[in-house]
Amino acid sequence: MTPTIIVRDGAAEFVAGASGGPRIISATLQVILGMSRFQLTPGEAVRAPRLHHQWMPRRLELESGFSKEHADAMSERGHQVKRKGDGAVVQAASRSQDGLRGASDPRKNGRAAGY
Repeated sequence: MTPTIIVRDGAAEFVAGASGGPRIISATLQVILGMSRFQLTPGEAVRAPRLHHQWMPRRLELESGFSKEHADAMSERGHQVKRKGDGAVVQAASRSQDGLRGASDPRKNGRAAGY
């Protein structure tokens, strides 16, 4: 699951975890980076297309949201590119001055719920 909690000033700011075998770590990292470095909401970060490379087999998997230009650029850099439907499924939440936000990955028809 790779549950990940990013804490700032003693309070949880970003939380994410995933299911999906070997793609869990790369998917969780990409969602955390989307929220923490690119100011995406949890929903935007979870819905964004993802890539995965685990060295064996030696290929780069790109979800369908990546353009042909992205795939071609990776091939030109020597990567064996494989188009993949969907990767790992991520759940994420963030805390900001606006309050709490949560997202459940549409790749598995999830929904965020809280009380």
